[in-house]
Amino acid sequence: MLPRRSPAEGLVDSPAVKTPQLLLLAAGLTALGLLGAFWLLSDEDGPSAGQRVSLNSGARSTALPSMPLPEPGALPAGRDRPAQRAPEEPLAQPISSALSGAAQIVGRVVDQAGVPQPDVEVATFSISTRTAFLRYQPTGQQARTNIEGRFRLIGVPPDLVLALEAIGPGHAPTLVQPVDVKAGELLDAGDIVLDPGVRLYGRVLDQLATPVPGATLTVTDTGRATIIDDDAEVTLVAQIQTDAEGRYEVPHLGRSQYTVAISAPGFAALESVISFLIQNPNGAWEQDFVIEQADRVLAGYAESPEGQAVPDVVVRLVRRIPNANTYYALERTTDADGRFRFDTMAEGRYDLTVESSHWYLPRTEKVDAGDEQLVLHLHPALAIAGQLVVDGPMPKTFAVSAQADAATGAGLLAGRERARQFDVPDGSGSFLFDGLRPGKYVLSVKAPGYAVTESQDLILPQEVLVVPVAIPLRPGGTLVGRLSDGAAGVAIELRAGDWVPNNALEFAFPSQPLHGLSIATQQDGSFQMQHVPAGRYVLSARSAGMPDVHVTDVDVQDGSLVDLGLIERQRGGEVVGQVLGADGQPSAGAQVRLTGPGFTMALAATLKGRYRFDCVPVGSYELVASPQSFFDAFKYEARASVDVRAGETAETKLQLVERAPSSR
Repeated sequence: MLPRRSPAEGLVDSPAVKTPQLLLLAAGLTALGLLGAFWLLSDEDGPSAGQRVSLNSGARSTALPSMPLPEPGALPAGRDRPAQRAPEEPLAQPISSALSGAAQIVGRVVDQAGVPQPDVEVATFSISTRTAFLRYQPTGQQARTNIEGRFRLIGVPPDLVLALEAIGPGHAPTLVQPVDVKAGELLDAGDIVLDPGVRLYGRVLDQLATPVPGATLTVTDTGRATIIDDDAEVTLVAQIQTDAEGRYEVPHLGRSQYTVAISAPGFAALESVISFLIQNPNGAWEQDFVIEQADRVLAGYAESPEGQAVPDVVVRLVRRIPNANTYYALERTTDADGRFRFDTMAEGRYDLTVESSHWYLPRTEKVDAGDEQLVLHLHPALAIAGQLVVDGPMPKTFAVSAQADAATGAGLLAGRERARQFDVPDGSGSFLFDGLRPGKYVLSVKAPGYAVTESQDLILPQEVLVVPVAIPLRPGGTLVGRLSDGAAGVAIELRAGDWVPNNALEFAFPSQPLHGLSIATQQDGSFQMQHVPAGRYVLSARSAGMPDVHVTDVDVQDGSLVDLGLIERQRGGEVVGQVLGADGQPSAGAQVRLTGPGFTMALAATLKGRYRFDCVPVGSYELVASPQSFFDAFKYEARASVDVRAGETAETKLQLVERAPSSR
């Protein structure tokens, strides 16, 4: 049996997980995330329980043809309805032990008709609601519903923002988020209404529109990555075969993005990206796939400029189908003689690239299937020979990082790190930064006792294998100051002088301190930051429980001492409340945005529709709420003004109403 479709499962080694697909995924999710961050802040993972939207008109058909379902066992475990449990069986228990001060979550899982659903797996994930993209980390708490559809999760970590995911037979995985519980609390999550999801169906045909029976379709969910041990993992959904008429069916697909890999004997392997991030997940989607005969061969060898064979280079071929998110992708590795061979290829023109840590192709090549004498003229990697210049002791250990200007073709070859540590015991201050393509670079050197120093712009031509550069290290300046409240452990961070804090872009893509310039205040609230590169900065004081403080136009020169004096910090206030839907019921997952002069903060309402903005600077703000559903967010909104005072809590209830026609 295939693994159960759960975001906690491991990474599936599938041909669907390839670079072209991931690039499409990254572009699609970035566009959707920016849309949410700047306006709707819509959740990517589906509507809340019970919400429905109309099927997008782009679907080719919503009529369901009469056809047999796939054979039992063709779908992952858990798709078939299990046997009913005895009524006297106790509530299911989680798999992990209770934690100190842990909470409990109880609830019931039902279908859209309100019928309790037994043997549904309910799991918890910790999420972050204060970034444009949700990241899911399994907490280990899982339970199964009993005959009455009820579940109990014990040992739930408190004071985290959680998502509940219910996976039941005959339905798509259903998310309820965000959920927050306090230490020792017993939270009733109410009814979780399972979503039937999308029924993806169609046929696999050859180029003459003849059905292809026995074709294998492998479907992976790449629309929402689960973070396990800091790695993003995709999930295998199904692996099925077409019937005698070339038909296939994958039911209960949720609001996500999927890759479908199609293979059949005698045909070239095809991959396609299908997204239900925008389309309604409660419908049907017909998609036919046309695969081509694999009757072509492409072969050749890779050689150096001197004509010598280049082994162990990965050769990649991609051919995209026009006007579709569909492509053919293959890869081979050159042997000891530099040779490679692609069998079972479809006819057509392909983009050819290579991946190596020592060799590169100057540009992507266009090649035709059928060529068996292809010669790849590879070029050796370029390098920068650096020499540190100091007015003082030469550092024996230092770090160098490279910034590549991609517009010039610059970039690091496969497996080469952008930041590297160098140990030079002889004190010469020389280093070699290799594994580079031609183009423009800037090197940044971080050495003890000196300010972070950047090199001049370095142009690496294809004809010069090693380009020398001298990098004079500077002492930098010193920043000192003290916080008015004398707090210890407050992070003091520096960013570029044109950085704008608390804007929508900062919310979507939080910036990091420039050159890693960050220290903590001492016991009396004082700080001293040494070896700051000459320049203009924004200094920020950041700590839990207090609003951020930003000092602009901080000018630093080499050898200077800049005393910022006493930096005033004021207590902020809280903005709390509840979002109600147009029906007067709590709007779970509603997106709430708080904006004011030079300030933007956003989050998602909890299961009960509640929201809380803490550490808000004193001032006047506007609250804007919109439903979790992408489509409903175009129809409904709530707005209110709120004044924030130091140490006080401003409570505002928001009622979603239909938007005015001019604002839609």
